[in-house]
Amino acid sequence: MPRRPLFPTFAALAESLLRARERRAASGRPDSLAEIAALLLPTSSGQRRALAGLLATILDEGLDPLPLLRAWMADERGWQRWRVGGIVQALERGMPLVAALERAPGALRPQDATALAVAAAMHGDAGRARGLFDAPAAATEPVERSLRWALGYAVTLALIALPMTLFLAVKILPQYQKIFEDFGARESIWLSADLRFMQWIGQVWWIPVAAGVAMVVAGLVAPRLWRALRRRLGLAGLGVLGDARAADLLGSIAAARGAGEDAARGVAALAAGSWDQGLRARLRDAAGRPGAGILAPAETAALAGFPADRDGWVSQALARRHRERVLGRTWLLGEVLLPIVVLLFGVFVFFQALVTNVPLFELIRGLT
Repeated sequence: MPRRPLFPTFAALAESLLRARERRAASGRPDSLAEIAALLLPTSSGQRRALAGLLATILDEGLDPLPLLRAWMADERGWQRWRVGGIVQALERGMPLVAALERAPGALRPQDATALAVAAAMHGDAGRARGLFDAPAAATEPVERSLRWALGYAVTLALIALPMTLFLAVKILPQYQKIFEDFGARESIWLSADLRFMQWIGQVWWIPVAAGVAMVVAGLVAPRLWRALRRRLGLAGLGVLGDARAADLLGSIAAARGAGEDAARGVAALAAGSWDQGLRARLRDAAGRPGAGILAPAETAALAGFPADRDGWVSQALARRHRERVLGRTWLLGEVLLPIVVLLFGVFVFFQALVTNVPLFELIRGLT
């Protein structure tokens, strides 16, 4: 029996490191500082779209999802790798693919997850269902990119304004107060207003912190409900919540008729697979009616007027109309948000300039 060396050789060390890397890759855990740093980066829309395309191919071709998702997980980075690892673990426990997707919230966009659930329920074309539940990628990607840019710019300006405000509150404003007290002069109206504003911030700072903690806890405890609530509030703020729900319903009906099913089957599939809890409740109360109290009377009449619409082109055209309205409102938000953010930051800088410069002018005028 060969004796084991007292100290490991470089070959043995390299082999052990390779095995450890393979074990970490199989479990989805990061194995380098670069991958740990990548966890701080959010999952992109492209990553979610690509995963949805893979899952649609798996459903349409009847492939075994486990080996494909394991290979996909090895190529992913950031939080998306952990999410795909959660899907793999659920599949290894014997869960169906659609049920396993619910164990990894955030891995897919809500519309893609709904489309896959509807297609799986009716054994239909998942690739076509994805198109029925979303506008074309060539139209949505520029809008999403513009909105992400505006939000990122707003966050960047907020991070710049925060240390500026803290420095003024801690260092500059107390010195101005002391100077006015020493000279027995009256404080500037801008200085007094800024001091009152800082005192108010000191009283309510815990509210946004508590709200942020509550959102994180809600995302961990009830991720599906939290994502549905965010989608509902965002669409309601844009005034297109009804359009989004009508588009989902019409897309599900089109998918059902494309699969050779009736409209009631599409309503039932959407009621089971939608991420919008309010929509699911309304669909269950509708008892399979095509309109379900969501579509306009003219749209319900149009669906009833074409009972032989086997390809679902009528419902598909109506769904596209609602998708275009949602897309138009989102584009308008992205276009308007950036000028508003720039204007607010300009007002902030102007106010801080008044706070710091007007007291100096008043002191100089008083001394002369």
